[in-house]
Amino acid sequence: MNRAKDFLKNPALWIGVALATLSLFLPTRFRLIALLSSPLPPLLAYILAALRKRRVLTHADEDLLYVIAHMYAVSTGRPPRERLFELGSVSGLGYGEYSAVLSKIAVLAKRWGYGFIKAIKIQAEQVTNNLFRDFLVRLAEAMNVGEDLERFLGSEFESILAEYEASYTRVLEAVKMLLGMYTASMSSALFIIVNMILIALLIFGGVTLVVVSFLGTIAALTALVFMIRKVLPREKLVHDLSVNIPERRLYAYTLITAVVLGAVVGLGVFRIFKDPSYFMISFGAFLIVPGFMGRKIEGKIKNVDSFFVVFIRSFGLTLSSVRNYASALRSLLRTDFGELTRP
Repeated sequence: MNRAKDFLKNPALWIGVALATLSLFLPTRFRLIALLSSPLPPLLAYILAALRKRRVLTHADEDLLYVIAHMYAVSTGRPPRERLFELGSVSGLGYGEYSAVLSKIAVLAKRWGYGFIKAIKIQAEQVTNNLFRDFLVRLAEAMNVGEDLERFLGSEFESILAEYEASYTRVLEAVKMLLGMYTASMSSALFIIVNMILIALLIFGGVTLVVVSFLGTIAALTALVFMIRKVLPREKLVHDLSVNIPERRLYAYTLITAVVLGAVVGLGVFRIFKDPSYFMISFGAFLIVPGFMGRKIEGKIKNVDSFFVVFIRSFGLTLSSVRNYASALRSLLRTDFGELTRP
């Protein structure tokens, strides 16, 4: 059931469905190309997922940082050794492959009698993450020579934290460059589409040229967005509460209604005039209202982001002197922080 839900939530599936649906309205010469291209997005998504499972990590990811921090926190209480390997994350979901490896170490050491040093070395040979494998090897050696585990894990945590910060900073710098490229690409795409429309109307090409240029620019922007999404660090959700802005639900209903009505009216107009351009005009007209609503939501989110930095800095300074959350918030709420303080 969960796999079916994940499959339906995969954007690649709906991109393929959109291509297959779009092929019904394209000219004959492009219909076969769009129809044959529709299975490619889900297939590429499946291949990327399979490659992701087999990848060899050479950098510090978030789970590795948290698992070492957790082990260090547990070690400060001087517990038995098995407690260092029987971890559960705060969310209760574990730390992915790291939790599985640590659990196997605990099982080999306790139930099968290998001892922790030998169990760690056995599992380290099967780990694909170079950083985690090296950490396990150093942990086994530290246990072997009787080093204080609290001090050892503390130094390991500081080292992995520095590695994670450096990697995170490099990613953010790359994202800044890609976002600049995306902004420039959006402007270029609009310029190209407008020029193609003018060429189609004044010189040659007709609606076919407009459709091809439109699909080409969308494909290029989609590829760029995909690159940005792959580069961005994966941030874990800290809660699963249904907290969202009220306009989000209204926007979703409006968008679905606009798409359905636009498709129905567009198909009716297409049957009458037998011209795809009328379908595009009719369908696009219904998307104007969701577009304005989306722009309003985007403005609200930008307003919250701009004031949040000021709010959290002021809250920290106030809390450092007041030492009471309620009093600090009460004094801050007298200030206007835009959408943050509006009911």
